[in-house]
Amino acid sequence: MPEDAEAIKTELRAIAEIVAKAVGPDLGFALFLPVAGRLTYVSNANREDMVKSLSEWLRRTKPTSWSRVDDEREDPERGKWGRSFSSGESPRQVETRLSLEEHCASIGKKIGERIKLTLFVLNFGDGGNLAYYTNMERSREGVAEWLESQKAR
Repeated sequence: MPEDAEAIKTELRAIAEIVAKAVGPDLGFALFLPVAGRLTYVSNANREDMVKSLSEWLRRTKPTSWSRVDDEREDPERGKWGRSFSSGESPRQVETRLSLEEHCASIGKKIGERIKLTLFVLNFGDGGNLAYYTNMERSREGVAEWLESQKAR
């Protein structure tokens, strides 16, 4: 990543456009990238909606649960990709959730070949689903810190 602020903004916008095109028009995404020693956020969704969704994700995923098979899958080809929220899902919701997870992992893997990242992909219909992919260490903690910083906004 470049060092000067304008070059960083330009590069982040370019990455966000790539992700938005890959995600598609009906889904939201939040992408966290390490830039100049801190986690930087880009998204195509309303910030308040993302803060709410990611706060819920943090609440439902405890740090220790990231290593549990039923809360997260690890694939050497894809890195970490986790379950979206689910309880009492209909067969259609399960299909939607699994499709979203595969989609998120595919995008994360492609982009993650070049950079470290944490990617969240969301749909807000059908009770809402959230899937994530990361190839970064301590990504959950970084997202939690970002959420804390949003309280001051």
